[in-house]
Amino acid sequence: VFDTYQEKMVEAVALIIDDTLRPLLNGAIIDAKTDRDDVFCNIYESKLSDTLIDFRDLFLGEEEAKEAGGSGDSPYGDLLSFAKKFLLDEFLGNSTIINKELVRPVTKSLSGIEGTIVLSDEIANIDVVDDVERFGLDELGLSIFDAKFDNIDTVGDPLLILEPNNTNSFLLNNAAIFGVGPK
Repeated sequence: VFDTYQEKMVEAVALIIDDTLRPLLNGAIIDAKTDRDDVFCNIYESKLSDTLIDFRDLFLGEEEAKEAGGSGDSPYGDLLSFAKKFLLDEFLGNSTIINKELVRPVTKSLSGIEGTIVLSDEIANIDVVDDVERFGLDELGLSIFDAKFDNIDTVGDPLLILEPNNTNSFLLNNAAIFGVGPK
C-alpha cells in the first residue's frame, strides 16, 4: 500500500503539518508562554567571569581569540585549541571523512544499511487533551512509529564543531547539514 500511495501520502502529511499541526503548535506555544508569569529566560552578559569559560580563548589560537573578542592571552593553555585544530583539519572538518569513517559504519551497525537508520516500534505517542476543543476537536494525538531515515551519510559543508560564538563567550556553535554532501 505504501509503495502505491507513497507520493500522495507524503503530500497529505505535508499539508496536514502546514495547515493544521503547525498553527496548532504555534498557538499552544504562544498560549503557554503568555499565560504564565513565572516563565522567563535568564539573560547572561558576555563578560569575563571566574565561573564561565571563555570558549574563544579555550578553542582558538591567541590571534583568532583576540579577533573574536576573547582575551587572546591563552589563559587555559593551548592544548585544547591545538587538539581541536588538529582534529578538525585531519578528521572532523572534512565531511567526506565523517560520512565514510563515522556515519556509514555507525548506521550500518544500527540498521544493517549504510546511511540509513530504521527505528521499529513506537518512537513517540503524545496525547493532547488541554485546549483542543477551541479547534473543534475532542482529542488530539500524535504517534510516530516504524520510522526510516535515509541519506544520513550525506553530511555536507558548512560543518561547525565546537566553534566559539563571537558575541557570547560561553556559547559554542555546532551545525551539520544533511542531504547535501557527496554520497
